[in-house]
Amino acid sequence: SVAVSPDGATVYVATNDGTNDAILVLDAADGSEITRFTGPSWTNYAFGLDVSADGSLVYAASEDTDELMVFDSATGVVVDTVTTGYSPIDVKVASDGRVHVLSRFGGQVDVFSGEPLSLELSIPVTGNDLFGIAISPDGATAYVSNAGGSVSVVDTVAGTETDTFAVPSPTRGIAVSPDGSRVAVAAYTANQLITFDTDTLVTETTSVDSAYAPAYAPDGSYLYVARFAGALVDVFTA
Repeated sequence: SVAVSPDGATVYVATNDGTNDAILVLDAADGSEITRFTGPSWTNYAFGLDVSADGSLVYAASEDTDELMVFDSATGVVVDTVTTGYSPIDVKVASDGRVHVLSRFGGQVDVFSGEPLSLELSIPVTGNDLFGIAISPDGATAYVSNAGGSVSVVDTVAGTETDTFAVPSPTRGIAVSPDGSRVAVAAYTANQLITFDTDTLVTETTSVDSAYAPAYAPDGSYLYVARFAGALVDVFTA
C-alpha cells in the first residue's frame, strides 16, 4: 500500500515480506528513504495506509494482528493502537477526520473517531473477501469492493449498507473522484475497469489488462490505473 502526505512531499510505502515489515518513508522528489516506521506488535502484513488531512498522523492497518496503528509522522512513534475487525486490509481517513477500516474477512467497516481513537460504528458489508474502500468527499458514503464480484454502497453516518451491485470478479482496488460523482473499480482477471455514476449507479466498462489499482488525479482530470502485471499504468481522461 502507498499513501502520500497532503503536501505531496512524502510517500509512505508499506512493506510486508514477513521479516522486515515496516512503513518506508520516502522523499517524493528523489525517492530516497528518509526513515522507516515499525510497530511493537507488528509481526506481519502491514497493508492499508492513509495520512491525516494535516499530515501529522499516519494510519496503518496490520492484517496479521487485527489492529490499526497510528504513527506520529514526525517521529515514527506509535501514538495510538486500536483493535479492528478480522484481517483489516484497507484504511481511509474521511474529510471529517473519521477513520474507516475495512476488514477483509470480517465483513465490516469499522468507523473510528476522536483522539485517542474510539469505535463509533461497525457496519456489516456484503461479501466474504472485501478488498478496497473509497470514501466520498463529504465523508458520508463508503464504496467497498468485494473480491467475490460486487461493490457495496455504505452510509457511514447511519451505519447501513444501502446498495450492492454485481461487477466482474475478482474485484480489487476502488477509487472515488474528487467531486464524488464517479467511482472506479478494478476487475483484474476480467481485464476490466468499471466506472459508475454515484447518483444513478449506471456503469461503463473499459478494457485494461490486469487492472488492479485505480486512482483519480487531485483535480479529477485523469484516472490512473495500475496493472497487476507488466509494470504499467494506464492513464485515462476522467
